[in-house]
Amino acid sequence: MAERRDGKFIWVTWLPKLMIGEVSCIWSIWFKTRYKYEKIPSGFDQAKWKITHNRMLHELKSRREQAGEKVFVENQNYFRFEVRPDLVIAGKPDLITVLGDNITIYDCKTGQPKASDQIQMMLYMYCTPLCLAICKDKKPKGILVYDNKNVEIPADTIDVKFINNFDYFIDVLNSNEPPKKVPSVTECQFCDITNADCPERVNADIDHQIEM
Repeated sequence: MAERRDGKFIWVTWLPKLMIGEVSCIWSIWFKTRYKYEKIPSGFDQAKWKITHNRMLHELKSRREQAGEKVFVENQNYFRFEVRPDLVIAGKPDLITVLGDNITIYDCKTGQPKASDQIQMMLYMYCTPLCLAICKDKKPKGILVYDNKNVEIPADTIDVKFINNFDYFIDVLNSNEPPKKVPSVTECQFCDITNADCPERVNADIDHQIEM
């Protein structure tokens, strides 16, 4: 069963799909914000992903160093930002480079480009100047690195509208009133919360048996 966190915690990667509507069950993220829990084992090939991602990052680091940039990698970029009293948002951009007054945040992606990738980068671009020494009071641009192309996110993308939307969803997750659950096969198949913590969870194999 789940164990209550000391405070409320949001990992940056939880927010993008919520903000663009790819996740309908807001309760699942609201729950993760408040509880540590036993997760359903992932069927995703973590080893293969890690090897591919690590190579992309290593090659990117070498290119940026050869270009004369100062490079900071993964754990050096970890940040914790208290966005509300007792509510922390945390993240770890793959790579940050500094050249003079220019700051660039990079994130390597092994899959196909998704809109949520851009939102994740924009969250890095917004949060790091507020709490990470490397980016303090700067306006970094972002670059998403894919296998066959790069996508640049200009610094001015972080505007008032984006910040207002960020604040809105932070307040949704910060609310003491839990959102309504929205269980479905489509929604639940990508959620790692077990039936022990979410009895309403719909399992694809059970649902299939019912249809038969």
